[in-house]
Formats: sequence, C-alpha cells, structure tokens
Amino acid sequence: MEANRDAALKCRALAEKYLREGNKAKCLSLCDKAERLAGGSLAGVDRLRTLASASTGGAAARESTKPAATPSKAAFTPQQVEAVKKIIAAKRRGHYAVLGIEKTADDDQIKRAYRKLALKFHPDKNRAPDADEAFKCIGLAFATLSDKEKRRHYDLYGDDEPEPGLNVPRRRRPPGGGVYADEMSPEDIFNMFFGGGYPQQHVRRRARRAPPPQDWRQQVAQLIPLLFLCLIMFGNSGGLYDPPFSLKRTAKFRHERLTRSRGVVPDIRYYVADGFSARHARDNYSLRRQEQNVESEYQTQLRYGCFGARQRYSQFKNAARFSPRARELEARAEAIDMSDCDLLEEYFGVR
Repeated sequence: MEANRDAALKCRALAEKYLREGNKAKCLSLCDKAERLAGGSLAGVDRLRTLASASTGGAAARESTKPAATPSKAAFTPQQVEAVKKIIAAKRRGHYAVLGIEKTADDDQIKRAYRKLALKFHPDKNRAPDADEAFKCIGLAFATLSDKEKRRHYDLYGDDEPEPGLNVPRRRRPPGGGVYADEMSPEDIFNMFFGGGYPQQHVRRRARRAPPPQDWRQQVAQLIPLLFLCLIMFGNSGGLYDPPFSLKRTAKFRHERLTRSRGVVPDIRYYVADGFSARHARDNYSLRRQEQNVESEYQTQLRYGCFGARQRYSQFKNAARFSPRARELEARAEAIDMSDCDLLEEYFGVR
C-alpha cells in the first residue's frame, strides 16, 4: 500500500507539471491514475482537476481568435556557410571527423558533440546552402557511433561491409550515408534525442497503444526540453554548462539527494559535492533551479539510453530477416534492456 501511495504522489506531481505546461488532457489522465493508485481521494487532485477542466474551453476560444502568423524569410550568415562547408568536407574523412571527435571518444563525448552540432545545423536554425546535407551527415555519424555494435563494425570495416558473422547480404552505400543510413532519418534521430517523440516503424515488439493526436499545447510542451538545453549550453557567453551535481556517485559528487522541489518530478536520485547545501539547499529558488536541471539531465540520459536500446533492437531484428541464425538474433533482440524506455514513459510520459 505504501508503494501505491508513493506512485500516486508521483502521478499527482506529474499532473501538476503537465497543467503548468498547458497539457490539460495529460493532467486529467494523471489525476485519475493518482486516485486509482491511492484507492480513493487524494489531497490536491480535485484542485488540479478543476483547474484543468475550467481552463480548457477558454484556451481553445482564445486560440481561435489569434491572427495567423506571417512566415518570414530566413537568412543565413557567412559563418553558417563556412560551417556547412567544413561538415561536408569532413564527411570524406569519416564519422569521427564529422562530429569533431577522436576515435577514442567515449559515449559522453559523442553525445556532447552531437548535441552541439545538431542544434547548430538543424534546418530550422541553419538555412545556409547544403545545411540539410550537413545535418544528415551529423545524424548518420551519431547513429553509427552511439551504438556499440555499429561502432565496432564501422571501426573494422567502414560503411560498406556487412556485420561479421551475421551473414547479412552486402548493401550498396546509399547517397550521403553508410550501411545504416536507411534505418532512421536524421530528423527521427534528432526528435528521439531532444524530445520530439519516436517514429512508429521503430517501436519495440511490446509497443503500447499509440498516443492520440497532439494539439498545439502538447507540441509546445515537447519543445521545452530542447529550449532548456539550448539555454544551458549557450548561456554564460557561449560556455558549456558545468552542473554542480551528477547522476552518478563519483569522488567529487558523493553526497546523495532526491529531488523534492515543487514542480519537479520527485525522487530522482542525484549526487552533489561538498558545499552544495551552503550554496543552494538553503535557498528554495536556487535549489528548485538546480533540481529542474537534474530533471532535464535525467530525461536526456533516459532518452539517450532508450535511443541506443531501440537502435540495437532494430539492428538485430533486421539482421534476423536475412540470416540462418534468425532465432538466435531474435532472442538477442528480445533480451535487450528496455528499462530506460519504460522509465522515460513512467516519469515523463514519452513513448
């Protein structure tokens, strides 16, 4: 019963978060779930349900009176043109050169490189000639190097040869990409990493019911993690954000804490260094900002883990279609740990 009550409190916290973001339908759904888990009424839920129900109609009416936005012609700078040329030139030297990393780069370095370049070269941000081609190169490089199996294969054989031992027929290299270029588009990869959702053709076998069509409020809410990442990455005069916490215990970050601030998903475990309490914990506003950062980084970590798991699942399933070892490969696909995907849906409602 205590476990059910904790889950009910988490649902209530999530409902409050979605109400604040304008996602009234999700808020009402979580209110119902919270009371089911609690076995009856739960303090604060009726208030959330009333606010969500009362504001839905008015918001729709206000939205219908808004004038249509006039699209403006996007320009590009000489610096953007030069940056695109560098990425196109780096494509000839391989995926590591595209991302600007060494062959010894670890997963965190690959993530940071992709995050920086993807935001810089996304078609909505960069309208320079051939920027879309540069964006494709960046997405393909990340899709290959972020997956351990694909990276090992790429390091050994490049883009053209099949995976050793899988007996997969050799594929002809498509224009602008390697063996895996046809599995997922650069926009799909970007959406997975930054929060736009997952393409339906890559949903795992135990897929849940497809979500209902999203209205404009849900679409705006999905952009919040991306905007937040932009702020923490390019704030402080363009410097990289150095958080005063870690999601893993290290020699520097050794004091365990759980998120407790209002409006933040509760019970996310994180670790802080000496002096954190003196600088942040005594100021509710400062602590809330740091725990919002914890929530955002935890969501990004889950997205990355889920992205990698789905990539590996797709790889084994595709290989099984052509291999005499189909049963073994199917078993390896089903054995892939999908816990990050489950946590991503449980905590943040992302499928």
